[in-house]
Amino acid sequence: MSISYWMNNIKMFSTSLFGKLKIQGKLNFLFILLITIPVLIISSFFIQTLITYKREEALTNVKNEVVSIKDRINLVFSRINRELIMLSKTSEVKRLIDNFSQTEKENDFDFSAVEDQIVELFKNGLYFKVEFIDKNGRKFSSIFFDSSGSYITPQNKLLRKPLLFYIDIITDMKNGEIKLSPSEIKMPENGKITPSIDCIFPIFNNDNQPKAIIIASIHAENFFKLFSLSNRDTNIKVV
Repeated sequence: MSISYWMNNIKMFSTSLFGKLKIQGKLNFLFILLITIPVLIISSFFIQTLITYKREEALTNVKNEVVSIKDRINLVFSRINRELIMLSKTSEVKRLIDNFSQTEKENDFDFSAVEDQIVELFKNGLYFKVEFIDKNGRKFSSIFFDSSGSYITPQNKLLRKPLLFYIDIITDMKNGEIKLSPSEIKMPENGKITPSIDCIFPIFNNDNQPKAIIIASIHAENFFKLFSLSNRDTNIKVV
């Protein structure tokens, strides 16, 4: 309520009461009124000031939280992009991609060296699966790993159906770019369906044509932890 609202109510009440008092009572009433009005005005001013301050403080806290979340997400995206570029440039991965790009059929390629490279680069706990698919969307390698070890999916267990979804995603992508997509993955050790975020990274040949796609998956739970608030004592919720 504004100051003018209170002033109008005080004026109406004063007029009604003033007419019923005798001279001494009127003087006493005027004296009390002269003392009370400044107090009410000052109190109302401080209340309004406090409300404005609290509103501005809450807005500032929200802005700070949003900036903090944005910085954390950008940092993780930069890290994922950097690590996928590093993986794509290793000699073992290059040999893997070139081998399957040339034969486009099953062969006896030794995955152990590639597995060692992936585990060495990605043993930081963010990722739990890395897969490779060819330019036609066919999966030719899938490696799961965690802190206790790694597991290469046998060739005869790989999905034979082309994953055209990923082919469509990279249509407008450029070399070095990365896209994220929600997914669900069946874990090999227990068959449990695990929500994940796929980090999709295409690899191009010298003619700037895609020849393979690396898909590095992270747990969706870990990804959404990036959106948690840094200030645990606040009542702010950021969506």
